[in-house]
Amino acid sequence: MASKTSKQKKQQLRKELHAKYGGCCAYCGCSIELPQLTVDHIDPQSNGCDNSINNLNPACQFCNSLKSDEKLTDFRIKLSKSIHKNEKAYNSAVRLGLIAEDAPITFYFERYQEQSGQKDKVKKLKDEVQQARNELQATKDELQRTKYNLQKVIEEAGQAQNDLCKAYNDLRQTHYDEFRQLHEGILSHYLQISECYEYCCVCEPDGTLKNKLTVDIKKLVRTTRACLTHLSELAFNQDDSDLTALGG
Repeated sequence: MASKTSKQKKQQLRKELHAKYGGCCAYCGCSIELPQLTVDHIDPQSNGCDNSINNLNPACQFCNSLKSDEKLTDFRIKLSKSIHKNEKAYNSAVRLGLIAEDAPITFYFERYQEQSGQKDKVKKLKDEVQQARNELQATKDELQRTKYNLQKVIEEAGQAQNDLCKAYNDLRQTHYDEFRQLHEGILSHYLQISECYEYCCVCEPDGTLKNKLTVDIKKLVRTTRACLTHLSELAFNQDDSDLTALGG
């Protein structure tokens, strides 16, 4: 049972190692199938390094055999020295721009890690842009809600203004109606006194009562005009043209 568990762990490790660089050899970058995958120690086991996945690289059989148990730095130096720079093929490749002369050797996994880092930066940037878009949309939604609330306040203010105007007009009409009633009553009373005065002028030759009524009528006219002026002011400066009849 224990051996079966150990075997399962090794299979799982190989799967993780195969996916480490997208199913490619860590050194040359060729595609390798899981059954053909070989496990290479970045720092060789002879140096007492561990067997964790951080110290393991997937490698094709050719690269694993070529690297053998060398350290990564030694393997890089060996590859640099193995290039025969005086050979015709090498010189032709340099001249055609196929390879760069004295260019440092960069393994596939190093380029892969660099590209992954760039992808992570791009992903982070995209996430930041998306977050900024979300915040902008949230701001737009908040502005829309504020606009709606402001419109509602404006409508309520308009309704309040209409209600106030209506109340003002109702109050004005009420005062005016009261004013008209008082005015009509006073005018009627004045007309009755005037009729009495005219009657006295006809029926009393000596004029005693006439003179007394004249004084009373003038006093009543002054009092009536003062009262009507005050009522007119209360009635919001309504037209008092009907009072001209009391000018006598």
